[in-house]
Amino acid sequence: MRSFLVTLALFAFVCGVIFSNFKYINKTAEHITALVSEDIFTADPKAAIDDLEAFWQKSLPRVGLSVGYKELDRMSDLLLDLRTYFELGNYSEVSRIRVLIRETASEISRLEKISIENLL
Repeated sequence: MRSFLVTLALFAFVCGVIFSNFKYINKTAEHITALVSEDIFTADPKAAIDDLEAFWQKSLPRVGLSVGYKELDRMSDLLLDLRTYFELGNYSEVSRIRVLIRETASEISRLEKISIENLL
């Protein structure tokens, strides 16, 4: 009976960690999407880029525990491109990169959803 209770407690703990990670990844993706949204970005683009880079660097270690390197590297590359194109004044590319950042954040979030595809 004791081993059953220990197993049940460990199972509950693992489920809690999975749920916590799911919430964190989705919250991170939503925050990234908000930082590149039209409202925030057009109000002060330089501050939005700085905030986005700082937030990504702070979140990267924890996000990296459950998200693949492909998505992590892509997001890091897109943030570098965003700053570069903004500093060069190429605003059409800045708009394109913002869309790609939103898509990558959506992909990161999608990978954490509980589905048959993710279980296989």
